[in-house]
Amino acid sequence: VPLTMEEAFENTNTKITLIIAQIGMTFTSLVTCFLIVQKYQLVLYEKRRQWSGLSTYDLIHHNNDQMKNRFEESYSFWLSGIRWRMLLELTIHICHPFININTSPVETLFGVLQAIVFVRMYLVVRLIFLFSEAFQARFDVVASNQDLQRTGFQVRARSTLVIVYYRYPVLFTALMTSAILLPFGFLVYLAEREEQPDPIRGFGRPESGYWFTFTTFTTVGYGDVVPKTVLGRLCAVIVSAIGVTIRILFGGVVTNLMVQSKEQRHVSEYLRIVRNSKECRHAAARTIQAIWRYYRKQSGDVVSFGKWEKAGHKSNTVYKAICEFKAYRWRLSQSQSTANDPVVDAMLNNVASGLTKMASEQHPQGVVVQHEENMINAFAAIDHFIEEVDSLLDSK
Repeated sequence: VPLTMEEAFENTNTKITLIIAQIGMTFTSLVTCFLIVQKYQLVLYEKRRQWSGLSTYDLIHHNNDQMKNRFEESYSFWLSGIRWRMLLELTIHICHPFININTSPVETLFGVLQAIVFVRMYLVVRLIFLFSEAFQARFDVVASNQDLQRTGFQVRARSTLVIVYYRYPVLFTALMTSAILLPFGFLVYLAEREEQPDPIRGFGRPESGYWFTFTTFTTVGYGDVVPKTVLGRLCAVIVSAIGVTIRILFGGVVTNLMVQSKEQRHVSEYLRIVRNSKECRHAAARTIQAIWRYYRKQSGDVVSFGKWEKAGHKSNTVYKAICEFKAYRWRLSQSQSTANDPVVDAMLNNVASGLTKMASEQHPQGVVVQHEENMINAFAAIDHFIEEVDSLLDSK
């Protein structure tokens, strides 16, 4: 059974360790709050710069009272949603457990403050977003596409996390699993340790809470430990639902990653054509061999063997070889027909027709459109490419 704070303070070493841990947690919480305030000051500055239409150069070199008032009045902090987000983050980081309140009357509050500490794991998601390649190159991404500039697109956390998830599906799934197991496992331990103090068949140790959360997350459910309180059962329901959702997301990402690209499909189709062509040649050789042996047997030049005996008007071996040759020849023709990409062919035809139309267009005053010669050359190159593809498919 875990020691109470009064029992722990009777041991000098334990008391010193708890005091050092309390100082470290309080100090890191205050530093984090200071950094959060600094972050939202930068966010407010960027919002005011966008809404006022003033550049950083104007604010530094042409700063006056009129420009300053325009800058500050363009975006109000107290009327925006930034204040609520900052207040929420400050509350999360200010609330942390204090060793002096772990007494019997307020022990529940101490447990709640312990659980709130795990909410700070959202900072891991923010770090992934800030250090991702998409966020680092956000300005280049928008500058390289005019459509993104017209729509005012910005690289946000949601789209960045999707990109990171597709690139590192296993690592990201492991991080999400840890982010679920750690807080909910501790919550189950806090909710059930008094109802089931047995360390083996109950929740007398934190490991039991984490083990139950893991089995619930994977929907295995061994049944060795079962929550009895309302909070413990609510955590079990939430963890089970999140576990099913994460597995579905992981399966969808892996399925999309397993879809072959155009180049990979081309390699697979080429290998299939080569394999079917080789099998067709072998089947043709076996057919010629069977017919030759059957002819030599009928002419009496060779000694008769049991399997070459005449059955009806044909040998069974010759008939089997002919059937195999027809099957392999049909398979080869199917692989050659599927090697064509109708989507790509349709796109090439559309490009060719579009270039033809653009090359034939003229200015209303009769002046030929600029770069007409380049368009005609491009059309000729695409037409030549289509002819080469058709000749290659015909040869196969």
